[in-house]
Amino acid sequence: MAGTASITVANTAFNINLNGTGDFLIQDAGSNIFQVKDDDTISLNNSATDLVDIIGRASISSNLEITGGFASISGELNLKGGLEVAKGVAGDVAYSRFGADPTTHFGTIAAASDLLISGGLEVNGSAAFDGFTLLNNNASMSSGFTLEVPRIKVASISADAAITLRPGADSAQAFKIQNAAGSSTILRVDTSSNRVGINVTSGPTDALQVAGSAQVLARIGDSTDAVVLGNANNKGIRLIGNARNIKRFSIYPEYPGAVLTGNSSGSSGTMTSDNEASTSFRSYYQWTSTQTTTQEYKIFVRVPLPNDFDGFQSGVTVGAYKTKADERILFSIRDSANSLANVASASVATTAGSWTLTTSSTPTGTYASSSHMLFIFEMLASSSERVRLGSISFDYYSAF
Repeated sequence: MAGTASITVANTAFNINLNGTGDFLIQDAGSNIFQVKDDDTISLNNSATDLVDIIGRASISSNLEITGGFASISGELNLKGGLEVAKGVAGDVAYSRFGADPTTHFGTIAAASDLLISGGLEVNGSAAFDGFTLLNNNASMSSGFTLEVPRIKVASISADAAITLRPGADSAQAFKIQNAAGSSTILRVDTSSNRVGINVTSGPTDALQVAGSAQVLARIGDSTDAVVLGNANNKGIRLIGNARNIKRFSIYPEYPGAVLTGNSSGSSGTMTSDNEASTSFRSYYQWTSTQTTTQEYKIFVRVPLPNDFDGFQSGVTVGAYKTKADERILFSIRDSANSLANVASASVATTAGSWTLTTSSTPTGTYASSSHMLFIFEMLASSSERVRLGSISFDYYSAF
């Protein structure tokens, strides 16, 4: 033995003391198998087919580093410090990890008992999470999941992608959707009574209860075509655009709100109201004159606009009759503001010897619901000929 090493055998102790700079080697055919260096490190340089077997218990009080190859443990491995399995260059960290990536959650991944996995993780059995769980990306589940607190349960996800939500127990407020501050509840679901409330301050009292101070509480449709639920100041349920109903307004002689007046320069003739008393039983006003010059008589009809009136769907249809082509009935409309509309002195008796139904252009102007408009009929006749005025009707859009 050369150098400053010494070997001491005392009772059952076998000591090899390297008190110089040399190393202790065990070789196989000249190749180092076991080496104890003077810097207090031990190297096992066995080949890939060789194994180091530890039959009993091995205690490592400092770091265990495997720089290449693989390690096989058939029994139990207990680590009191951190476990780091990294491929490539990775700096020392206080937490355990698989892979070389650093954590981005320093508040929760900080100690040896915390684990970072840089790649994928497959769990074929059950997994339990007793603490806070954060998902920074999408989660895909092929079956249902249950949240015990606050007892929201996704009971199933069917093949057609329908999701069923079921509470842990029925209650008056089984589900709530609130704003970010938790100061306002937008939606409440009462599963014990099958009720839904929107903007209600407590459990809903009806199958669907909508509350709030805004003029429009609910809208089915868009800003153009919709059914609108408003508060008391906004007329309750309203229909707008193509969601409106079309209703018909009709009047027959003698018209309610009608007055008759002659020409200011004087009119000579006879105005009567009658019924044909035949199959049609048509009621009418009739104007006739024996004068050879045309005589005029007017009928003014103040027509109330319905409280649901929301515009004309088309023009006004007038039933009229004349005995001779020269006789005429001229029709004009004044709107709610008493302004003359585009229907001005329009002829409505178009065929001699028969009743006709003539529809005007769609009236322009201002027509406010629950107000009035004025229909003016100028009846012109001479030489014992007659003109007759019958039914008046128009279709309008209903706001509710």
